[in-house]
Amino acid sequence: MNKFVLLLIIVVLSVVMVGSTLPAMAQELSILRARHFVEAWEEVWSEIVEDFEASHPGVKVRTDFVAKAEQEMKQAAEAEARTGHDIISFRVDGPALYGSVLANVDDVIAQISAESGEPSAVSKEYGVNGGEWKGVPIEFFPSQITYRMDYWQEAGYGKDQIWNLTYEGFLEAAAKLQPLGHPVSMAYSQITGDTHHWMIPVLWAYGSHLADKDLNVTIDSANTYAALDYAKRLYQYMAPGVLAWEGGSDNRFMLSGVGGATVNSGSIYLQARREDLPHWEQINHAPLPTGPAGRFVEGFIVLHGIWEFGDNVDLAKEFLAFLFTKENALAFANAGLPASLSPWTGISPSFDNPAFEAFAPILGQIHHTPDWPAPVTAAGIKAWTRAIVPIMFGKVAIGMPIQEAIDWAEKELKELY
Repeated sequence: MNKFVLLLIIVVLSVVMVGSTLPAMAQELSILRARHFVEAWEEVWSEIVEDFEASHPGVKVRTDFVAKAEQEMKQAAEAEARTGHDIISFRVDGPALYGSVLANVDDVIAQISAESGEPSAVSKEYGVNGGEWKGVPIEFFPSQITYRMDYWQEAGYGKDQIWNLTYEGFLEAAAKLQPLGHPVSMAYSQITGDTHHWMIPVLWAYGSHLADKDLNVTIDSANTYAALDYAKRLYQYMAPGVLAWEGGSDNRFMLSGVGGATVNSGSIYLQARREDLPHWEQINHAPLPTGPAGRFVEGFIVLHGIWEFGDNVDLAKEFLAFLFTKENALAFANAGLPASLSPWTGISPSFDNPAFEAFAPILGQIHHTPDWPAPVTAAGIKAWTRAIVPIMFGKVAIGMPIQEAIDWAEKELKELY
């Protein structure tokens, strides 16, 4: 054997031996999530991710937290390109818009349900597409009245009165709070989210709906007229500028110490307490008012979906099931209170804090998607993203005749449905 051949054999054997001692490359599970507005919730997420990695040697979980708007753009791009993260979080739109490229997660739902209880009814409205679960419910964002106890007491209202307000009674309270320099105000702008969370319950409370169960547009009704008439009368008592409010304006309005009340998920209270603002202990919550058709809360569910074209579908399912073991689901629920509630019926967080009391009854109430009584469809999601309801309310606020605003909304909705 010549020296060259011998040297070649030695080199090859060395490479094989070194290669055998190198650690195997970790399997990466990638997740795209909109950043959470409750810091404690993200802390629980990080702890659970660490636990999952510890129980799955060789697996690394990468979570990309991004702003909500960026997350929505990224998920659309990934669905179109059929490549991207393994798991994505959806706010409202996932299964309805991307059901054809999302993996079936019936098995994950069954596994979680066996331990943490069935998902809520509104979770099913959002999460099921074509008869299959295409999203795993993460959390429910409830919206209630966020108010300053001292200002309302100055206006002559105690807790029992506030908890039992009708919408007309809420209007009367707004008329008393404004002269005190502490108005009631909610977003009247074209943003989605904060506007829908108070406007949709108003429509429902007056018996109005966008479409019926057969997807016939029903916005043109006497009930819609009554709801908009109420909203127009309420607008006159609001703070200047609500027509231009953006996502955090309601928070800043209350945190400034000026605001008398708004409609919010509870994040204002949490931020005021975290920052130890002088008035944080005066911030409390009450149920949304009651209208002629009853009291309603919009069911705003966030879900996790798995791209069916991903390389780690089975591992992604393991991770989502692990997220919502009973222990982990309860940890999420307690960390998110009162801004975030669990969508799993077997999870009962602690409502011992008096400021959280108004959110406890929500768990036993029936919630619906903004489309209700119509099923969730791409048309309904587009109606949401195009802010048809907020624009209709805004048109009335600035002086457009109510029927003219309804006619505009009907035309827009019929183009979608």
